[in-house]
Amino acid sequence: MKRRLLLILALALACGRGEERIATRSEPAGDLFVHSPRAPRLTLERAERGDRFPELSPVAVLWTARLPIGSDPESGPAILAATDASGLPIDGRVWIDPLGIGDFLSADPVPLAPDSESEGYFWTDPASFVFPVAGVSGTGEGSASFRLLLQIGETGGRVRFYPAETRTGVFPRGGKRFLLYDNDRNGIYDRADRLVVDANDDGTFDGNRNSIELYAMDEPFLLGDASYRLASVAWDGSSVVLARSRVEAEARRALLPGDPAPDFTLPRTDGEPMRFAEARAGRPTLLSYWATW
Repeated sequence: MKRRLLLILALALACGRGEERIATRSEPAGDLFVHSPRAPRLTLERAERGDRFPELSPVAVLWTARLPIGSDPESGPAILAATDASGLPIDGRVWIDPLGIGDFLSADPVPLAPDSESEGYFWTDPASFVFPVAGVSGTGEGSASFRLLLQIGETGGRVRFYPAETRTGVFPRGGKRFLLYDNDRNGIYDRADRLVVDANDDGTFDGNRNSIELYAMDEPFLLGDASYRLASVAWDGSSVVLARSRVEAEARRALLPGDPAPDFTLPRTDGEPMRFAEARAGRPTLLSYWATW
């Protein structure tokens, strides 16, 4: 009886704060959204041959990398690739060590498919990993699927990985669809990740860095005329808690072709600030972006 009263009191307090728990569902990433932050790029390191791969050519060069997945990136899964003298993956495959203990023979090698656009090799099927998760209630077990891209040559290479699945839901207030994006691709949803809201109701999520639909996990956003925020996010993205925000969210407006260019200030080559409006002075102006490295 006492436990029931405490539960009722907790629910009443939550409702008094205007909080609402919303369940999400897992969907294949595919073309569900548009997102263009740079995927994590892991440098491949030279691996010692030892006697682990007697079936490979003696001239094969081994490369390995550890994937920072789970709450302890130092104990994440590892992959190993073998290249021939020209820097091409031998037999078009890589090996997986899901426990990160140097045992690459316990699992079958994963086939690779050439990708001309990225000049690399995609794993033909998403790779699923199980990893420990440290939470307030102790250590549990999580899992996530990723698509991996191997870019390798004679002198080494790198691995880029993308989530194969993502979490989507609907805000009851306004019926806006939203997406949780695992920004660091570690299989855990936290404040380092991103929220994408389908603001224009076109059925897609535009998560490009300059998009009006992309938010930090703790950033206030508008639903109708009211400001809201995510009070909390389940570690696996299975649910979020929506709450009214004490900080007013700013209305966002898409910048479309033909719209007046917004004003901005940037330093000149001599270090002095320059306003775009002053340089333009009402005249048609061409902006040319360039950089040196």
